[in-house]
Amino acid sequence: MLNNLEIQNSLSDIFGIELDYNPYLPENIKDHGYDTQSSTLKMSDTFIVGHMRYVDDYLALLVEPPPVVTISVDSDHEILDSAIIVVKKRVANDGHYRLTFDVTRKGSKSGLELFVKPGYAKLGRGSSVQNMYTRRFTNMKNTDNWQPELFEMGSKAAKKTVTTDRYLLKGETFQIFTADGKRPRKSKRDDAPAEATQAGFVLNNIKVVGPIYSGRGQIPDTKGKANAYLQELLQRIHRRHLSVEEAARVNKIVDTSEDAALKATVVSILRKALLSPDFLFNRKRENVNYHIATRMSLFLWRSCPDDRLLDDARAGKLMDSKVRAAHVKRMLDDDR
Repeated sequence: MLNNLEIQNSLSDIFGIELDYNPYLPENIKDHGYDTQSSTLKMSDTFIVGHMRYVDDYLALLVEPPPVVTISVDSDHEILDSAIIVVKKRVANDGHYRLTFDVTRKGSKSGLELFVKPGYAKLGRGSSVQNMYTRRFTNMKNTDNWQPELFEMGSKAAKKTVTTDRYLLKGETFQIFTADGKRPRKSKRDDAPAEATQAGFVLNNIKVVGPIYSGRGQIPDTKGKANAYLQELLQRIHRRHLSVEEAARVNKIVDTSEDAALKATVVSILRKALLSPDFLFNRKRENVNYHIATRMSLFLWRSCPDDRLLDDARAGKLMDSKVRAAHVKRMLDDDR
């Protein structure tokens, strides 16, 4: 049975929309069906209900993605030696968000190191790190998502524009913080004033845009396009090509549906596929190449096979060790 991460990654790769799976489902423990022994595979009631809720919310995003919004910070932020800057307005939906801001030199002759990471709208030096451990749910798509990203500004650069994309959960925001710099020196004489200091850099034009989806677009509004749309998605969901009978059955359902109910029909077919054992379990197929393709993709990508892997599986080429080796090299070079 696919675990939480493999289900989330598969849907992200198939539809291009990310929705964190962890809040919906229990941990990957044997009581809920996560086991490597085929004779003991089962699904708990908790898993079934959680997965159904996840699929319904996911398909709702597919039908009508949330609008892209822009969060702007009007005020400038001066940096003296070290600082934490938090975009206080939290995001309203899970998804990828793009942060951009400008860094302008103001008096300093040294370079600057800036770190950016997701977090809660909470000020304090410790919060940048502590939020990694105190957040209620962990984003499973990429564990590196919580690692601060470094941006450097050279000692001769007058201005730098920083852009970064991160996956945020609902209620989170961006944190920008600097490495600890040298603090202004104090005079040895107790009665002498401290040396005057000036801001070395200024951060401005801070904007957060999102959620940004790289999905396949809205569900088609014509029956011909809807048929092609479903054929492409269903083979990725089932991790095999559809048989002639299955493809004909899908076409018949779409062709006999009313125009006003076409979108609901497409969603119903996708929902049934995402709740089926063919999606949740890596079942052995009549063509063993499909089973090999799924095992390779789950091992290397923790996700479903792509079209190239499925095409070679359909042709029966994955029994050849040289073909498998070529796919392994290609898959390791992929960002996934």
